[in-house]
Amino acid sequence: MKFNILVGLFVVALCNLCGCGGGGGGSDGTPTAQGTTVNLSAFKNVYLGTSAGTQYSFPALFGSDSQGRSWSGSFSIVGDGATTFESQDVTKQRSLITLQMAGGTPVSGTTTAYFLSSNGNPYKSVSSLGVTFTPTSLFTIPSTAKVGDFGDLGTDSGSDGTTTTGTWTLNAGNNGASILAFSSLTKTGTLVTSTEVDSIYLDASGNPTMLAISVTASGLTVNLSGAKN
Repeated sequence: MKFNILVGLFVVALCNLCGCGGGGGGSDGTPTAQGTTVNLSAFKNVYLGTSAGTQYSFPALFGSDSQGRSWSGSFSIVGDGATTFESQDVTKQRSLITLQMAGGTPVSGTTTAYFLSSNGNPYKSVSSLGVTFTPTSLFTIPSTAKVGDFGDLGTDSGSDGTTTTGTWTLNAGNNGASILAFSSLTKTGTLVTSTEVDSIYLDASGNPTMLAISVTASGLTVNLSGAKN
């Protein structure tokens, strides 16, 4: 299951303004050694929505785009626990996003993701923008990983005709911390329409402390970051 946060809303916010149609790792200290084992289970349980009510909130994201304009936003992940969806026993997770370019209208959206209870594999996700994503290959993040590890998150087929391929990488932070980075590439046919990297900064215990986002779409790149509440 891909983990791109802002692509759809980025385009919507840009259109609202332009009228188009259609650190947890810290900057100081000793870099965490390659091969250091990181417990990802706390983040994974929220990512899969296994514990109802569990939430990571990043209420104040700030940044700018490649034309120097200011952006702001917020992001949170909410776990809803076990449920049934399309006759499947699943766990449910919601990603809640708000995005605004300076001078533009705020836009908000929700993506609801479902994972099979039996093995944690992605089943389907549904965007409030009206797009349903169905995985065509099944991967998920591990419960533990070592700094320097990487892997696939599979490919999703969107009901809007897009395909999105995702990967994850566990990078070094400082003083035992690490950075779990999710990269995604979205295509319409053979044309790349957007790319995104979402970096979750983890402390030495594997708990998120900060989020950084970099997304490119419609000829612009926007970078946002902010601390966990």
